[in-house]
Amino acid sequence: MDRTANFNPSPRVSVGYTNTTGTRVVPHAVYSEQGIELNGTPQGRILKVLNGPFIIDYTVHPKVSDPTYGWVTIEIRDPWENLIADGGYNRHYPASTNQKILIHGTGLYYLKIDGNFMTVEYSLLTTDPIPVGTPTPAPAPEEEE
Repeated sequence: MDRTANFNPSPRVSVGYTNTTGTRVVPHAVYSEQGIELNGTPQGRILKVLNGPFIIDYTVHPKVSDPTYGWVTIEIRDPWENLIADGGYNRHYPASTNQKILIHGTGLYYLKIDGNFMTVEYSLLTTDPIPVGTPTPAPAPEEEE
């Protein structure tokens, strides 16, 4: 099997596809987190990906007037601590405030976000069906005596 067929060297990340009925399926957010304050202490998250590929779409916001002082690194590792993918802002990463990281696999991953003088928000995008919640009936109001 040729594993290079999934490599997309362009900066545009696309994992959409056309299903058997001819409908275009595009990635959508299944989880988001905003306002992550980065002050030199790394933060971690555990990701359990059932169906790949998936995208981490992140935006950084410098908290200082000179954005060259701020930096961010984002690493995705497998359970054996192998680096699967990484991205970031400044230092040896691009200075673009909105970026994407594409991961083609499934399974358990560790997401580490580190940086200084920055705030980060990120979303996990996948082509999985959007989860549909089950409506819960509101409790009946208690009558006062």
